Amino acid sequence: MAKRVNPINFRLGFWQTWNINATFYGKKFRSYIKVLHSKNKLNEYFLNFFNLAQALGEATDYKIHKNYWDVTIQLYDYKLKRKVYKLNSTLQQLCATSYYWVNPPLFLNLYNQKSQTNSALLLYQWIKFYFLKNKTSLKNTINVVESDLLTILGKNKVNSNKYGLKLTKLRGLKICCKGRLGNLRNPLTQIFKRVWGSVPLPKLNSYVDYYQGSILTKRGTYGLQIWMFYSN
Repeated sequence: MAKRVNPINFRLGFWQTWNINATFYGKKFRSYIKVLHSKNKLNEYFLNFFNLAQALGEATDYKIHKNYWDVTIQLYDYKLKRKVYKLNSTLQQLCATSYYWVNPPLFLNLYNQKSQTNSALLLYQWIKFYFLKNKTSLKNTINVVESDLLTILGKNKVNSNKYGLKLTKLRGLKICCKGRLGNLRNPLTQIFKRVWGSVPLPKLNSYVDYYQGSILTKRGTYGLQIWMFYSN
């Protein structure tokens, strides 16, 4: 049963929490559904913006107050030789356009991320970028990035759970791809899975970073799922 549901939802309340903190939750005249809808739209805008800016980015924390929003963003620039002033102008454009999605003032805390494999979302964006840029098969793309994935197994990372910040270790990683993976004319959907390390999803006393997304190409749509399993 644990393998058929969202692994984050499966652990909510018992171990993990959402990355959104609303100080007005439970109070009258404030619709939490509308706030959550604005947060999802803002997160979608971040992904589209970073895709056009040729950078990888992830909103890791939302603090929603009565009169303003405070958002923390991890940014990885895969064009490492990009001029500093060009990157700063891109970030200024992000700050100038993000407030259109929410009514209160929006404050962005931007942090430079040195690894594109630090989270499931960043890894998804990295695989998508490499796949579309090199115009190769998705299987070959996974095989190419495998060397980077093997280097992060066993590394420590500070994750947040319901008990606060906790030092965890990456025990395993799993990637599942669905679509016409061999660039063949056969329209049948194929499934390709790779597992590194141990990924015991039914184990509740653990932290799982999970993301699923799609990649649109001329040959059709590819589905990509990523699990990153952390434990003590």
